[in-house]
Amino acid sequence: MAKILVVNGTEAGLHVLQEILTAEGHDIFTASSGKQALEQFRTHNPDLIITDVNMPLMDGFELARKIRKVALHTPVIFTSAVYGDVASKAGPMEAGNNDYLTGPPDFDELKYKVMVMLERKKTEMRLDEMEDLLREAAIIDDLTGLFNRRGFFTVAEQQRKFAVRNKRKLALLYLDLNNMKDINDRFGHDAGDLALTDTAGILKKAFRES
Repeated sequence: MAKILVVNGTEAGLHVLQEILTAEGHDIFTASSGKQALEQFRTHNPDLIITDVNMPLMDGFELARKIRKVALHTPVIFTSAVYGDVASKAGPMEAGNNDYLTGPPDFDELKYKVMVMLERKKTEMRLDEMEDLLREAAIIDDLTGLFNRRGFFTVAEQQRKFAVRNKRKLALLYLDLNNMKDINDRFGHDAGDLALTDTAGILKKAFRES
């Protein structure tokens, strides 16, 4: 199941939530303050955070904002005994993927929201992975695994700017494979592809990726 960080300023609040969520099969970590929650977050990297809004020194909203700076997709469920404390802030706040519970704890609603938020996080992570794959496909040659034309000019411009900014020299190595047409004509395009992939393999071993 999931790793969940529960943050509440009272022992009773921590105990109730921990008991409910542990019964659902989740691994629960607890904190009684925002500072302690940040320490627990760095240690355990939880999948979900359930935090009380009203805590001294660092409230639940500030905690969420700090966490979102390093973990954009970590969902947060805010809890408060008072509706006005949380409902108007949890949704529009810049902290991101949020939900809230107010009033006396409704255990069925809590379990449902936990399930929804965890599924939403999985979906967002999958979408990010797909975007990364599409972005890579746009600049990587399928056959050789090297940068294609777009990838070359993208990386070359980055390296040029880095060299100018840091007053460093920049070298460009141009390679040309001779007689590729003869290889394709005499031995077929599969042999030509093999020559390209073998050459790409040599280049990958000889040069760093960055």
